Amino acid sequence: MSFSSDDAQITNQIPQTINLPDMKDGQNFTTSIEMLLRSIANTVNSKESGLNSLEEKVSGSQFYNSDNEEQLRNVYRKIIDLVNLNGGSINANDTIQVPHEITNLCESAGILAHCTSVDGLFFTAAFPDVRLNSTSVIFANPHTQALTQCDIVLNYLKN
Repeated sequence: MSFSSDDAQITNQIPQTINLPDMKDGQNFTTSIEMLLRSIANTVNSKESGLNSLEEKVSGSQFYNSDNEEQLRNVYRKIIDLVNLNGGSINANDTIQVPHEITNLCESAGILAHCTSVDGLFFTAAFPDVRLNSTSVIFANPHTQALTQCDIVLNYLKN
C-alpha cells in the first residue's frame, strides 16, 4: 500500500510518499505504522510556528532547562508595532520605550527589530539598539533617517 507526492524537502518535513508492507504481514505492518507515527509526532513537535502576531503566542520553539535537561520550556513570541505605538515615524537617533505587557517574563530567547527608513533602507537591528527589561521594550534608532516601520520581534521565556 502506498500513496505519493513530493519528497520531504528538509528533515522536519513528513515525506508524502510512504510505502507500507502488506497488511497481511502483521508484524512488519505494525512496526512500519509505529515508525510512521513516531516520525509524524517528531516532525510536528519540531515545527516552529510561523505566526507573527501582535498577541502573545507560543512559538513552537523550546529551550532546555539548566536544572533538568529533560524538561523543556516553551518560547513565546510577540510582535510590537513600534511606529504605531509611537504615534508615527521614529526620528533618527531617537530612543523609544514602550511597555510590553508580558507577565512572568524570565529570559530573552532572541529580540530583533525589523525596520524600514524613509530613504527606503530595510534593515534588522539587535542589541544594544533593541532590548527588553521586566516591563518595557527599549529601541534606539541606529539610522540617520526616520523609520516608517519598526516591528520588534520578542521571543522570550516565562516563569
